[in-house]
Amino acid sequence: MGDRFFDELKSDYPGNANSTGFIDWFNKKAAANSTALVFDDDDGLGATVYLKDEDEPI
Repeated sequence: MGDRFFDELKSDYPGNANSTGFIDWFNKKAAANSTALVFDDDDGLGATVYLKDEDEPI
């Protein structure tokens, strides 16, 4: 979570001095054992995709 990749996401979510909305959302997804695809290399995290199961018809 300390990777600079997340800096803009953290600043875009509402929050307060102790936490941000993004960190709350991230921790909620982690606690729920959610799945994400992650790309990283020697430069750090480059991309991530959160996978959300949908049960309704398309």
